Amino acid sequence: MLLTRYESILERLFPKLDPQPDTVLIGEAALYDRILKTLNQMADITGVKEKPDKPAGGGEIDLAAYADLLEQADSQ
Repeated sequence: MLLTRYESILERLFPKLDPQPDTVLIGEAALYDRILKTLNQMADITGVKEKPDKPAGGGEIDLAAYADLLEQADSQ
């Protein structure tokens, strides 16, 4: 049901765009933003976008390596 709703939103928004692709009218910035947000929502609910299992950077600390670094710092 959500996809049908988003599709109807897009059907109403796309005809409002200027047919000249090289020019962007002042009010079109908000229109493009709304279209992209709608497409993003569709990607979320259909599973097209992959959600990372772990945050970037690992999120876990190797405690043994950390202890080695501390020992090296103390010895200097």
